[in-house]
Amino acid sequence: MDIQIVDDFEKIYKKISDLRIENKFEELEQLANELIMNGIQNEYTYTEGIGYYALAEAKYIQEDFLECIKLYWKIHFICERDNYPKLYAVSCNLAGKTSGNQGDYHNSVAFFLQGYYMARDNGFTDIESWILNNIGTLFFNLEHYDEAINYFEKAMNLIENEKNLIQEFHEVVIMNIISAYLRLKDFQMVEEWTSQFYSLFPNARNVVISNGMQMKKVLHAYDAKDIENFKVQVLALVEVTKTCWTGNYAIQILLETAGLCYELALYSEMEACLMFLKTRLQVIDYRHRIKLSSLLIKLYRAINKKECLYEELDAYYELTKESESQDKGIEYKGLKNKIVLEREIFAKKKLIEKNEELSALSEKDPFTGLLNKTSFIKHTNRKLKKSLESEYHVLIIVDVDDFKNVNDTYGHLIGDEVLKILSNSFVNTFRIEDYIGRIGGDEFCIYIKGSSNFHSIEEKAEAIRKEIKNLYIPSAPNCKITASIGICATKKATNYDQFFVMADKALYEAKKKGKNCYYILTY
Repeated sequence: MDIQIVDDFEKIYKKISDLRIENKFEELEQLANELIMNGIQNEYTYTEGIGYYALAEAKYIQEDFLECIKLYWKIHFICERDNYPKLYAVSCNLAGKTSGNQGDYHNSVAFFLQGYYMARDNGFTDIESWILNNIGTLFFNLEHYDEAINYFEKAMNLIENEKNLIQEFHEVVIMNIISAYLRLKDFQMVEEWTSQFYSLFPNARNVVISNGMQMKKVLHAYDAKDIENFKVQVLALVEVTKTCWTGNYAIQILLETAGLCYELALYSEMEACLMFLKTRLQVIDYRHRIKLSSLLIKLYRAINKKECLYEELDAYYELTKESESQDKGIEYKGLKNKIVLEREIFAKKKLIEKNEELSALSEKDPFTGLLNKTSFIKHTNRKLKKSLESEYHVLIIVDVDDFKNVNDTYGHLIGDEVLKILSNSFVNTFRIEDYIGRIGGDEFCIYIKGSSNFHSIEEKAEAIRKEIKNLYIPSAPNCKITASIGICATKKATNYDQFFVMADKALYEAKKKGKNCYYILTY
């Protein structure tokens, strides 16, 4: 593993973020390829994984979403195999954004939630807040602005407690909140958040912020019905998006603005928005192209450009045919991704179950199914660390009296049957929260937490003695066994070794008394 890269994760991620924010995808690709080559040559999978992540960010900027998802799966398998939770969480966040941009909201949420819970489980507050913001963006795009604000404000609450977050992200979350309140026409909240924004970031340089703040002016003028100012702000928005192109965000706000222009019969300003978008057709996905084409049809019909109208109607027809195919493609990708995700979840669940099964088997005595000596000591020691105010820790040692005579008289198979029946008797006698272990050939230990008084301990000891004396052995009905029982009880915090020594002394005293009895010591 590349220790230097692991230690410098934040520094490298900051560099990736800076290049992404500035749309420097060529430099980002160069950095990515250097990291990938370094990782492969030196067999540093973490470095290789960060390289794939940087390359995926570059592809995301270029809106090559299919390649971005392919790279996500490379990162996914590296992280699953070698356990890199932070890299896994940030890559899930990117995969969620990518799926959302393709209109695949179901997979988008699935990716986001995987990343969110990984971030929350590992204390990655920064990533947790990014993902909350991005889930809010999904609701914003679906025009559920109240729900969007809910997630944006959750992200803000985390940001306020996280000192190391990238400033540009803080800017974007506040801008998202402002945008959502604008759509709800809650101008008091818009002004409150705008004031907070400029007090925190007087020199904000994020291109998304430039687009967002200009869109705020457009919407303000529209709601104020200030037509002249609205026209000025619309043309300013077109210029801002030309200078500070932000991909899908710019496309969305220009289409929204063109729709507002149509409502107000401002066809010149509407045309300015749509003609600029036509120059960006190669980076506009089919959903937005359909909306663009629909608005162009309205525009050409309104200004009576018949030739352009007929051409656009043909284009719209082709787009709707293409959209059916694209929708099927997205559904197909969504289904495939869902299948892969569910397969991964199922495989992980099976692995956990197998590990739990192996762990349980490693703790069990294979002959009786009770805890083995090592695991009995381990579990009991954990309980003994705490003192009890009103209850006793109780350790019971049960030793079968003259067990050698059972083996010599009835044979070892009957002796084995006796031990198994005795083990089952203990399981039926004690509570599920008590620990029962086989610590020697015919010697058993039971730990009980929570005996409320000395009398209850005596009652339990006598019940065990009688149960053993009355055991019936089907293969040897005449075989009768008894046991000597040593018991130690304490309310103090202690350890197993000290506790066992005292219980063993009690066992010795029981045997001295003539066997088939119990003896209790307290300390």
